[in-house]
Amino acid sequence: DRFIWLAYKGRTDGKCRMVSANFPQDGVIEWELGKVPPPGISNSWARFPQGADYVLQGAGYKLSRGFDAVVLGNIPGGGMSRSASLSINLILTYMELNNLSPRNIPYDANGKSYEIVDLAQKIENDYIGSPSGYLDQIMIYYAKAGLGTHFLPKTREVKYVPLGCSSDR
Repeated sequence: DRFIWLAYKGRTDGKCRMVSANFPQDGVIEWELGKVPPPGISNSWARFPQGADYVLQGAGYKLSRGFDAVVLGNIPGGGMSRSASLSINLILTYMELNNLSPRNIPYDANGKSYEIVDLAQKIENDYIGSPSGYLDQIMIYYAKAGLGTHFLPKTREVKYVPLGCSSDR
């Protein structure tokens, strides 16, 4: 199985520090909430946590709690799945630390808010400068073990279909 893990400890001083176990040569990146570099094209993973800060604050979410974090992943290559997974992980982390819930978009039949997908896509499109779609974000956010995810773009409905043998066999 492929993954991106994010281990974090909340901070109350509005600061963030993060390190990637995959890119130790980059060292620790640090920033204060709301004080991130302007949007622009970048090849650094460090832009994603800053982009999540930028996008959430731009959408009207008040962030006051930062974090110390370590990220580790085994999704190969530099494809969109890795960045989509990291973006979703970061949005959910910021929301959890700041006691926030998605708003303006209703929860679906799966108990999830599609707004998370939209925010993750904005990190890539509006902050990083990568003109990506949202299929990777949808497949990652709505994934369930042993099931295929069937997405209907017209209605934004997500359904599941069984795949192969169950994991308990």
